[in-house]
Amino acid sequence: MDNSESGFYIDIHTHTPKNHIGVFQIINLFPEQVIKALPAQFIYETIIIEPGIFFSLGWHPWYLKEEHYDSFLKIVSTESLRSDVLAIGECGLDHLCDVPFTLQQDVFKQQALIAEKVEKPLLIHCVRASNEIIKLKKELKPKMPWIIHGFNSNLFTLHELIRHGLFLSIGIDLLKGASNALNFLKEIPLDKLFFETGDVDIHVEKIYQKAALQLDIELIPLIKQINTNFGRLFKF
Repeated sequence: MDNSESGFYIDIHTHTPKNHIGVFQIINLFPEQVIKALPAQFIYETIIIEPGIFFSLGWHPWYLKEEHYDSFLKIVSTESLRSDVLAIGECGLDHLCDVPFTLQQDVFKQQALIAEKVEKPLLIHCVRASNEIIKLKKELKPKMPWIIHGFNSNLFTLHELIRHGLFLSIGIDLLKGASNALNFLKEIPLDKLFFETGDVDIHVEKIYQKAALQLDIELIPLIKQINTNFGRLFKF
């Protein structure tokens, strides 16, 4: 994993491929973006991404449609076997979107089962649905890690998610002065923490720098810790 004394900046979840030296990024793909699986590359929208780039693949709750149920879950199940797909997701639950919540729960559960089958972590979109995520985790008893991406919730929710064994990834909200992500960062055990850029076109280094400042630790030990976390959870 490490190619230097300090290791990579790991961007665990991004929608925009970036050509940044020293950054290991996991690029999010939706089933509709997987136009065709080629022997050595994916087609991501109009961008052909070469070997050596890594992905997560999942069906986002915003875009669920009954008519795509079988075909899109088949794409996730089949393509997640690829060695360049490191995680299932983002998938999840969102109480603020218009998709029926029962459908969201069903599709999320199916993708959690895929993650177990292919033995890869689950990357989760969670909006006002932490109770349901925890309930499903208790029900399914997954062996694979579950990671909440873009965490920016309240302190009670943070403690509950950690107590039930979930990992938290912090993104652009860390750079906002009054965010929960910033205010409660110190409450997250370092061995449960990741960072991401999400859909924002910035260098993930800015998020690491802000985190190190907030946590009152040096940048290089923080980078090493996230590399250690990544090495424990992701196998490739």
